[in-house]
Amino acid sequence: MKLPGHVTDIEALFDLSPDLLCFIDSKGYFIKVNKAFQDALGYTKKELLSTPFINFVDPDNWQATNQQITALARDKSVSQFENRYHCLDGSYKWFSWNAFQLPDKTCFASARDITLYKVALETSAKATSDNQLIFNRSLDVLCMLDKTGRFTKVNEASLMLWGYEEKELIGKLCSDLVHPDDLEKSRHIRSEIRNGNNQSNFENRILCKNGAYLPVIWSLTWLPGEQLMFAIARDATESEKQKEQLRLKEHRLISLIESGNDIILILNAEGVYKFVSPSVKTILNSDPEYYLGKVTFQFIHPDDLEWVGAEFQAVLETEKPVYIAPFRFQMVSGDWAWIETIATNRLNDPAIAGIVINAKNVTSKINEEQDKRIISEQLSLTNERYRLVIEATKDVIWDWNLETQRLTRDISFEKLLGYTATQETDTSNGAWEDYIFPEDKDRVIKSIKEAIADPEKKYWHEDYRFLKADHTIAFISDHGYIIRNLDQKAVRMVGAMHDRTEGREKEQKILRQNKQLTEVALINSHQLRRPVATILGLVELLDKSVFDEENREIIEHLETTAAELDSAIRRINSQINLNEKH
Repeated sequence: MKLPGHVTDIEALFDLSPDLLCFIDSKGYFIKVNKAFQDALGYTKKELLSTPFINFVDPDNWQATNQQITALARDKSVSQFENRYHCLDGSYKWFSWNAFQLPDKTCFASARDITLYKVALETSAKATSDNQLIFNRSLDVLCMLDKTGRFTKVNEASLMLWGYEEKELIGKLCSDLVHPDDLEKSRHIRSEIRNGNNQSNFENRILCKNGAYLPVIWSLTWLPGEQLMFAIARDATESEKQKEQLRLKEHRLISLIESGNDIILILNAEGVYKFVSPSVKTILNSDPEYYLGKVTFQFIHPDDLEWVGAEFQAVLETEKPVYIAPFRFQMVSGDWAWIETIATNRLNDPAIAGIVINAKNVTSKINEEQDKRIISEQLSLTNERYRLVIEATKDVIWDWNLETQRLTRDISFEKLLGYTATQETDTSNGAWEDYIFPEDKDRVIKSIKEAIADPEKKYWHEDYRFLKADHTIAFISDHGYIIRNLDQKAVRMVGAMHDRTEGREKEQKILRQNKQLTEVALINSHQLRRPVATILGLVELLDKSVFDEENREIIEHLETTAAELDSAIRRINSQINLNEKH
């Protein structure tokens, strides 16, 4: 179809317009649409031009739309007529139309997309309907402000809290009521809200009609569809009183902490100090600020650093209090103090969000008069001896943290029994029990549990069979020392497993040899007794009267010797039988 001349004259302007522009012929077909029209509905130009435009209109709007077409046919222009169009993706969009009929009976129309406005209007209407009662009856001030910060709607609570009626606030800048000292932060908050960052628990002071300033807590959100800010203002007077009471409680708590014998510390998960109680002044002669922001490990003696670090990791894995044995801690003066601690993981507690440490200076208990250099040398020597002992012995040294249920063994565990020693064993799931020979398991477990539960017990010992990695059996003599806290609760066990398999095998070999010797002795004794009995029988048959005195003495001596030999054989047999019974 050839377009009218006036259409071609303005064709270049079509695609530059952000509004939807079109020409419609007298039959109700689009004869020209601009790019904005195509983009808005999602249809191609061909689809739009080949279909009556009424087919794109929501059926609910057909009647109103046809009325506007009739008005155009009577040379009446259409202004701000709204209807809804069906888009290619299945959605609907609202448009506001302006249209008029040209001399050649074609119709020119322009439209603006008002979908967001309509949605916001519907949302606002529904929200207003649903919440009107709450809005009017709320004890908090509920209000709407435009993008300049002027009140557009206020509920009746403004009269009760601030002394202003709604008509006194509508059109008034909220900033005019804000305390001068709070203006800057209030403007910043308003800017944040307009950027989509909703705010809650924001506080400032509002000028009341009586001239006094009232502390207020705000919750604010931006409604982009309406270009309005919805705000809730609550009287913060009671909150301020509670804050003051909280400050008094904190002051009392700080006073108690300052006068206590413990140092209270809070560390984050990396060991950085977040809080240090003032009592550190009297206990360690240091200022709390000296430690804040620093890592605790930088103050621990190098010889203690590894094992204390391991204990710290154990604390991260449980929420139960963990006792950490005394270690050396460097003071501001450079001297070393012995510190005993109880650590509790409160990282998941929002009020604390850290690891709480109760620390005591126990230097005097460790013998503070002893020269620290000598202690260090002795510890180093002890560690070296310990290492050499581990290399030389057939014992497996083990360390069981009863609070974290972590069991570690030295390298001998791998060398003697074939299992990897570098891995910690979690004893809470019973995995360590699988190494014990089934017939010994119940006895050993019962024994160690009874020892741990008895506050009077310091030592534990059991002999049992152990399943090695190569599926052979080792005979183990296990000794443990139980470490208890101040409440006599077992917190740790350190012990040694002695492999007595070789000695047991030697013992069994000796027993087998003894049994063999016993059997040989028994056989030999029976064989010896037969000729001795024969000799005794023959001697009894001899008539001693036929012999002279010298021969009679020989026969009597023979008889006596044979009887003694028979008696000795009987004693050997009796001892063999007695040994067999035992």
